[in-house]
Amino acid sequence: MRVHITFTNGTSLFGHMNIRTDLNIGLGDVLNDGSKFIEFQRPSGQPVQLNKNAIAYIVEASDDL
Repeated sequence: MRVHITFTNGTSLFGHMNIRTDLNIGLGDVLNDGSKFIEFQRPSGQPVQLNKNAIAYIVEASDDL
């Protein structure tokens, strides 16, 4: 899923998150699952781990942006 992440310091970035939609898992489930980090893939393809405490919000973004 392509997402737009905005951080608590006001910066933001686009990228991809692998969310299992076949299991009815949404962004809220990923953010509230008890882990401290989420896996995120930058547009370059590089995977990174983001600290959830630094994230203000995540929204699904269209693929044509």
